[in-house]
Amino acid sequence: MPEILRTSLEELCLQIKMLQLGRVKPFLAKALDAPDEKTVQQALTLLTNLGGLDAKEELTPLGWGERER
Repeated sequence: MPEILRTSLEELCLQIKMLQLGRVKPFLAKALDAPDEKTVQQALTLLTNLGGLDAKEELTPLGWGERER
């Protein structure tokens, strides 16, 4: 099984945003063994609901690993 499919998709999404590689879905769609688009959307929705990403798919302080005070 390809590494991209064994890795936590939520963690991968955060890393893509931290490295400023652009929007997550188009970036992952270019991968040789791209994850399913529905699965990517679920990961982005979870990260948004948990407060790691905002509605514009930008990292929040929590997404950067900083505690909000």
